[in-house]
Amino acid sequence: MKKIIYILSAALALAACDTKVEKLKIQDIKTYSLDESALSAEDQAYYENLKEWKKSKHTISYVYFAAWAPPEGATSLFIEYKNMKPRLMSLPDSLDIVNLWMGTPMKEEYTDACFIGNVKNEETGEIERAPMHTYDYSPNAYFDLEYCQKFKGTRFVMHADASHYGQEFELDGKKWTVSASDEESIRAYGRLIVDIVNTHGLDGVDFDYEGWGDTQIFWVIDEVGKYFGPKGENPEKLLIIDYFGGYPGANVEPYIDYLVKQAYSAQGAGVGGPGWCPAEKMVYCEQYEQSSGEGPNYLNGGYPTNMTNPDGEKMYMLERYARYSSEATEGQGGGFGAYYIDNDYDNGVTALQNKGYKDCNYESYG
Repeated sequence: MKKIIYILSAALALAACDTKVEKLKIQDIKTYSLDESALSAEDQAYYENLKEWKKSKHTISYVYFAAWAPPEGATSLFIEYKNMKPRLMSLPDSLDIVNLWMGTPMKEEYTDACFIGNVKNEETGEIERAPMHTYDYSPNAYFDLEYCQKFKGTRFVMHADASHYGQEFELDGKKWTVSASDEESIRAYGRLIVDIVNTHGLDGVDFDYEGWGDTQIFWVIDEVGKYFGPKGENPEKLLIIDYFGGYPGANVEPYIDYLVKQAYSAQGAGVGGPGWCPAEKMVYCEQYEQSSGEGPNYLNGGYPTNMTNPDGEKMYMLERYARYSSEATEGQGGGFGAYYIDNDYDNGVTALQNKGYKDCNYESYG
């Protein structure tokens, strides 16, 4: 009891003699620069190792991400970020490929490589035909994209529509309307995509195949394949097809880097794909925005399965797809991923809070 009193007395004495208010030392918010010399030697070594690993043969990760852009219906991609959650910078370093949903950011307000789209006139409120690059201007998102490309080796692809017809655009001074019966319009659409990828500094394109026929998807892949993909003049640019339900014909295989199956919550028999596609090119994606009886898929890593992993733990679909791809290719190819990982950031914040970092929040976690 005496020891407790002595300790308490000493503590009170120290508190009593210190009347000066001390300033709290707050950690500075991390800033980013594209100047490599701004990195520490440790960070430089880390990023170099990371990029070398991504260049190696391995089972890749592939995600769809939309949170970086304003909500659907906005007339501009320009955005000022309030916290790290929606930023491309917040994505895991280890990600290989990111499918940019909601558009593709541009650093400049306008370039000559333009195409016609629907844009709202802010003065009249009317929808007008105008160059789409006025919509794409988003320097903050583009900075993040450049940073991730340069230092992390993350590759970003645009979403291209192979589900509908009727797209109107202008290319090389000529106006086009995509038609299922007009091969030249579809090939022109392919050249437009090549133009956008190059103008926006992207790493390739993913055609969302959910409505076109085998003939039409071959026309556009054959055209884009002249520039991107394994047979293209710039094979470092990715040429990808994703599908749900019906898959494209075997004649596209030589031109594509990956075939992404929307195997959401084991729909479409989960793993497995067309017999013509090598396992090294197959990527299986889970749907992170769907839910099961255990809550949203993103909380657990996908839809629950009746399988266990080698550690005896219950396996969820994302892990199932990752293990399947790795085993099918002996870790030399294939891939796994998720559609819309926009809310996965919440798990990172929650995990840190659970570990004792109670002050961690969207504003501080970066």
